[in-house]
Amino acid sequence: RAHFDEPRSQLVLQVSDSLREVLPRVIRRVRALFDLDADPAAINSVLHSRFPEGDGLRVPGTLDGYELAVRAILSQQITVAAARTLAQRLVDRFGAPINTPWPQLTRLFPAPAVLAAASGDALGQLGIVKQRQAAIVGMARAVADKHLQLHGGADVNATIAQLKALPGIGD
Repeated sequence: RAHFDEPRSQLVLQVSDSLREVLPRVIRRVRALFDLDADPAAINSVLHSRFPEGDGLRVPGTLDGYELAVRAILSQQITVAAARTLAQRLVDRFGAPINTPWPQLTRLFPAPAVLAAASGDALGQLGIVKQRQAAIVGMARAVADKHLQLHGGADVNATIAQLKALPGIGD
């Protein structure tokens, strides 16, 4: 769990003891997620003329490109609140249970293989329209089959081409 301590503008990371073995990896991923190793002065020198009100702003990343892609599909042409509701329903229905010290964190995001095997009927019951159902299942299959890699090291142009070849995903 990570949160910003507002008065000090400091990121506070809390991890359970179960993550002790992988703590350096967790720290690296959180630093990348929040872009903490970027040089804000260098970024500002390039972007300030186009975004004068944006000094110091950061664009957060993601810990999981697959989850981000599913959420992007879910959020097409609906409100943020509606997208959040659909994502919560998806996690509640298909996410694996997990025990954590935080009562709000009870399930993992559904694995690619799980959503790849999901029927349109099960997704439809969550309120996901048919076109998004096909896009989610197709993308999850491509990730599960290792035909599509959604991480920071993936080739951008090849990834875009692979995504656009999937049902329901366009420019």
